[in-house]
Amino acid sequence: MNDTDETLGCRVKPPGMEEQVCRCKVLYFVLDLPAKAMVRYCHQFNGKFGCTDCEIEGKSVQSGRGHAMAYPKQVQDPPLRSHASVTRDAVTAVRTIKTTKGIKGIGPLHWLNDCDVVQHVPIDYMHCILLGVCKSLLNIWLSPTSRGKDFFLGGKAKDIDVILGKARPPSELTRLPGQLSKLSVWKASQYRSWLLYFGIPVLKDMLPSKYWLHAVLLSSSLHVLLSKSITEEALLVVEQRLSDFVALQEEFYGLERCTMNVHMLCHIGGHVRNFGPLWTHSAFEFESANCKLTSLVHGKTHVEKQILSAWQRVHSVIEMKEEGLHDVQMGLHVGHELQGNAIGFRRRHDDWKLLGPESNTPLNESRRKAIIDALKHTGVTADSNLDVLTVNTRAHSGILKLSSTDYSRAKTRHDAAVKFLHSQSHAEDFGIIRCFIDLIVTIAIACRTYHTSGPHFKTVCSINIS
Repeated sequence: MNDTDETLGCRVKPPGMEEQVCRCKVLYFVLDLPAKAMVRYCHQFNGKFGCTDCEIEGKSVQSGRGHAMAYPKQVQDPPLRSHASVTRDAVTAVRTIKTTKGIKGIGPLHWLNDCDVVQHVPIDYMHCILLGVCKSLLNIWLSPTSRGKDFFLGGKAKDIDVILGKARPPSELTRLPGQLSKLSVWKASQYRSWLLYFGIPVLKDMLPSKYWLHAVLLSSSLHVLLSKSITEEALLVVEQRLSDFVALQEEFYGLERCTMNVHMLCHIGGHVRNFGPLWTHSAFEFESANCKLTSLVHGKTHVEKQILSAWQRVHSVIEMKEEGLHDVQMGLHVGHELQGNAIGFRRRHDDWKLLGPESNTPLNESRRKAIIDALKHTGVTADSNLDVLTVNTRAHSGILKLSSTDYSRAKTRHDAAVKFLHSQSHAEDFGIIRCFIDLIVTIAIACRTYHTSGPHFKTVCSINIS
């Protein structure tokens, strides 16, 4: 789209503002493999040229009672696809009425201006790694067809379930660890928790070393790819680990296990280099929004009108507050609840709030010393007068929840472990929260005053900071 052409776009007039022209540009598409094939008009993932990133030619191999398309690691990497090469193959397919390297013709994405049909369709790790590779590995280990092989875990599934049942993850993990006996109903977030946190330590003494280390290659790579920022050096290391993982997949589990999801691990580093960590272009947020939208539908007909009507009701209530109608507190409460729960927006708070029963517990010497040492780094002197008001067991700030070891009602969660930075050395360390203390600090403020004989310091007031 030409940004200088004001005839394109949608004209809107916000309240109290001049008419404006709104234009949009698609940055990328988050799609699973079947949807990718539809919008690019190419072979599916089980086709001979099913990869959307390179021109690898799949091999049809026997799998169980049927056949499957396998994409083993090549000695020499196949040519990568580009927007130009896909366009050329699409034109050739149209002229010859024959599929060319998996491309059937000109797809919908070709009609979008400034859209690269290869670079703007990144790999979604939720479908590729979690619901693809991770799920496949678990099925291989637990499948009755693997009985007698050294990686078979079917006989140890109950023991693993017992270990997972004792796990107490923090509240940031929205779902508790799933049981292997109910693997068929696992959600993508449970596969993520298994791959990142639970699976590797649980399988340490249950899988033979070479299979365990093979899984470690995938888990450690995902840890890096989901970090806040990734250096080029770290990305190169991850790409090598994933390449080794793909190469060992055939050796350990057979050629039929070299699926398209496994092959795409070879390309995932390039998309991270273009768009950033995997969480920036994942389907998790879209799937979550779909769940919220589904909750707005209460009938089988006119679904789109039901969603639009519910959306309008929510925002009409929220607009009451903007118009100064503060007497409709109940309506505002309902509106915010709908906005948070149904539409998908989360309310965040900048400050921490203490929760739980309050108790006037006097400070012991160790806690008093810890508080005084901590206050020294905030500018409060060590001889400050501390008066303990309350001791709480929980605190929260937005979606982040913390609890202390004094909170005895926590049975399935553990929110007392934290990572922190030392104020002086800035080194990372780990600790356990014992309690939350709400206190008042009396501080004498010294102000500089000027006289003809020179500047002097003078205490002018005392204030309380709670």
